[in-house]
Amino acid sequence: MSVLSAKSTSRDGGGGKGKEILFFTNDVENPSFLADLSSRHGVPPPVSSLPAFGNSSASFRVFSAMERGSSHPLHSHGAAWLGQASGSRLWYLLPPGTPRSEWGPKVNACEYAREGSGVEPPEGAVSCVQRAGEVVYLPGGWVHATCALEGWSVGVGGQGGSPAAYDQDFEVLSPVEEKEYDRAGRVAEEMTKMVDCGVLDEGDVEDYLDGNRDAKDGATPRQSDQGKVDVEIAETAKNQPADSEAKDAGSDWRWFDGDLNEYYNSLERDEHGKRDPNVITSYAVHRWLGPEASTLIHYELVRGEIYGRLLGTTLKDEGEGSKVGLRVFDAGCGLGPGLMYLEQKEPSWDLVGHTISSEQHRWITEDLPPHRFAARLRSYDEPLDDDNGEDRRYHAIYSIEAAIHSPDLRHTLARWSSALEPGGIVVLIDDFLSVGVDRDSDPDIELFAKSWLANSVVTTTELSEWSDGIGLALVNDRDLGSEYQVLKRNYRGMRPEVKVQRGLKHQGWLGSKIRAKLMFDGKITYRMVVLQKKGGPPALLPGGAALTPTGQSSSCDPAPSLSHPEGPRLNVTIDPVLMSGR
Repeated sequence: MSVLSAKSTSRDGGGGKGKEILFFTNDVENPSFLADLSSRHGVPPPVSSLPAFGNSSASFRVFSAMERGSSHPLHSHGAAWLGQASGSRLWYLLPPGTPRSEWGPKVNACEYAREGSGVEPPEGAVSCVQRAGEVVYLPGGWVHATCALEGWSVGVGGQGGSPAAYDQDFEVLSPVEEKEYDRAGRVAEEMTKMVDCGVLDEGDVEDYLDGNRDAKDGATPRQSDQGKVDVEIAETAKNQPADSEAKDAGSDWRWFDGDLNEYYNSLERDEHGKRDPNVITSYAVHRWLGPEASTLIHYELVRGEIYGRLLGTTLKDEGEGSKVGLRVFDAGCGLGPGLMYLEQKEPSWDLVGHTISSEQHRWITEDLPPHRFAARLRSYDEPLDDDNGEDRRYHAIYSIEAAIHSPDLRHTLARWSSALEPGGIVVLIDDFLSVGVDRDSDPDIELFAKSWLANSVVTTTELSEWSDGIGLALVNDRDLGSEYQVLKRNYRGMRPEVKVQRGLKHQGWLGSKIRAKLMFDGKITYRMVVLQKKGGPPALLPGGAALTPTGQSSSCDPAPSLSHPEGPRLNVTIDPVLMSGR
C-alpha cells in the first residue's frame, strides 16, 4: 500500500503549475520507520480503548505526508484514526453505505473547496478542518477524502485489519530509468547519508563496498545478470537425473526427483552431526530474523497470533504460559523445534506435529529429550485424527516454511480448515510470490520450484481468494522480510553466487540461493499470513469467555467521543529518515 504519487496540477485556480505529492505507507512495509515514530507517540485516548486499536495484531500503523494542494481522494476502509503532526488538512465525509455511484468522479478533493473550480463535493458530504495536534477517528465504512491546506501536512495513525485487504488505486510515480544514473555510485552515496542519519552502521557501507570491489564502469557485480540465473548452471541443473552426482562442470548438484521424504532425509544425514538435541536453535532451521539472527522468533510470532486472536490478549512472557488447554497442530514439524519450544513456553497446550521425513521423525522420537507432544510420520494433508482414529479439532494450525511444499495448497488449506474449531486460525510463515510475477514463464521461478521442491509458489491474493471458498478469511498479512531485514541478516545484503560451495551439493542448497536471488529481485517475499475460520468463537477459551473471530470480547461498548478543544491532543516529533529501495 506504500506509494509516492505525483502529478502536475494547478493549485491556485490560475495558470500556475505545481507538483501534487502524496506519500503514504504503513508499518508492514516500512517497519523500522514506523517503529521509530511509534516510540514517540502512542494511540491517543479514547481511540486506544477501542478493540481494533487496543490490540496491535488487529491493526496496522500508517504515515501520511502531503504538500499543500495535494489530496487523498474519496475512498473507504475499516476503522481508522489519524493524528495531525504538522500542517492542517480538510476532510470530506460521506456516511457508510453511500453507493460508489454517488461519490462522483475521482478528483483531487482540494477542487471541492477551490473557488471557480467547477467541482462540487458529493451531495450530502460534510467537511471539517483538522489542525496540528488534533485527532480524527472514523468508524469502519465511512467514505472520506482529504486535502492538505499547508505546505507540509503530516499525519500518523492506524487502520484496522491488514493492508493486504486494501486497494486504494493510487497513482504511482514511474521508476527512474536505469540509464539515468550511476547505480553503484548513487547507492554508496545514499548509504553514506544513512550512516550520518543513524539509520545504518559504517559496517553496512563497508560490506556493500567490499561486494563491489570488482565492479567496473559503475556497475554492481552481476548487474548484467540481475534478470536471470547463471545460464550454464541453470540449464545443467534443470536437466539433472534423480539423485545424481554428475561430475560434469557446473552440474554437481544432487537431485531427488521430487521425493520430499528423501530430500529431507538426505539433508538430515548431512547435517546431523551439527545438531544438539538439548539446544533448540541447533535444529530450528529457518530464516534468521532480527539483529540476533534468531530462528526462534518464528515461534513467538505464532504464539503472539494465538494470544491475540484466540485468547484476546497480548503476549506477555511471564514464564507460566497461558494456562489454557488449546490444541495446536504443527503442519510440517521438521525436527520438532517448534513443538519443543511451545511445549516449554505453554505446558498446558496439547501439541501435535506431522513430518513426511523418516529421518526427521527418528530424530524426534530417539534423539530429543523426553517430551509430551506427539510427532507422527505423516503428510500434513492426511486426516488430522489421533492415533486411535478419533476425529480431532484444533484451535490453531501453524506451518513454518513447509506449506510451500504442498502439491496443491488449495486442497491442503481445505483439509486444515476442516480440522479447525470455529474461530480457529492458520498461521503460515513462508515465501510468497509477488503480485505481477508470472510463475509460468519466469525461468528463475521455475528453477526455484524445482530445486526447493516449492510446489505451491502463490501470491497472498490467491491465498485470500481460496480461503473465502473454504470457510477461512485472511486477517493478517505481514512482510517479515522487510520487518526483520532478512536480506541483510541472512545474506549481508549481497546476492549469493549460484554455485556449489564447501561441498554442499544437495539441491536444497541450490534452492536456497535461488530463493535469495528472487528476494533481491523482488519476485518473492517472506511473509506471515494468518487465516481465521468463520462461524463463531473457538470452543475452548480462558474462563469460558466467548470471543468473536477477531479475538475480542463479544460484548460491545459504545465508542467513546472526544470533545474539542478540552480533549487530549496529539504531540509528536518526526525526524527525517532517508529511505531508498523498492
